[in-house]
Amino acid sequence: LKNTKALGLPASTAGLSAMLTIQQTESPAGRSVCCVITGEMMMYDGNAVVYCENSFLTTYGKTAHGLVRFTERYAVRSVIDSRVPGEPDAGMVLDGRPAGIPIVESLSRALELADASGYQLTHFIIGVATDGGYLTADIREAVRKALESGLNIDSGLHDYVSDDDELRLLAERQGVLIRDIRKSAASGNHMFTGKSMR
Repeated sequence: LKNTKALGLPASTAGLSAMLTIQQTESPAGRSVCCVITGEMMMYDGNAVVYCENSFLTTYGKTAHGLVRFTERYAVRSVIDSRVPGEPDAGMVLDGRPAGIPIVESLSRALELADASGYQLTHFIIGVATDGGYLTADIREAVRKALESGLNIDSGLHDYVSDDDELRLLAERQGVLIRDIRKSAASGNHMFTGKSMR
């Protein structure tokens, strides 16, 4: 990958393009950027907010639960679920052990906390499972807002976010990535396991 700094990714991701099937485009500024990943997993770190609206206190929040408990891939900074009031620690809510990850009401609040704490959010992870793995209208809108905020998208839904033309084009304009975790599994690489988001 070229110009990883412009994508909000660490320089350690450079040179991994041979491992991936990627779609490249040019941003309005004329630089070449990688916008949609459909191949093997990239190993990189980032500051993530996990979307789990209406679901953190249910079994539908299992992806978010796993990321709060352990991940080597991201620095999870916050979880979004407006039904959990008071911005409690997600680890305390989940297991009674502090994780240093607040549950916030919205993406705008997550961005506000990031700015106040002096770090930049880089990733928006869909941390909620849906019946049938569908990209619901609410999740799609949340993804759109995240893309508009310049965040990379990671999704394990059965519906591929990168197959949505509007969202894909928005990612291209913003110079960020959409990564559909299950896409490689569908191609026969069998990448999706319980460790995929770690």
